[in-house]
Amino acid sequence: MNKTAACIYCKKLGKAQRDGINILGNFICSTCEEKMINTKCCSTNYIYYINGLKKIWRCLGD
Repeated sequence: MNKTAACIYCKKLGKAQRDGINILGNFICSTCEEKMINTKCCSTNYIYYINGLKKIWRCLGD
């Protein structure tokens, strides 16, 4: 997949194959991916990233 997509977190455009990851058709840019990976569970941003991932998984039931 070399299609341009908007990050589900920051809305930055990028190519999923090169600039981030694609999970079930949802793009996460490399910057947000890095922030997500390095976020500690006690951080206030932790819930923000978890909720974004939950939205992706909830779409499976639709």
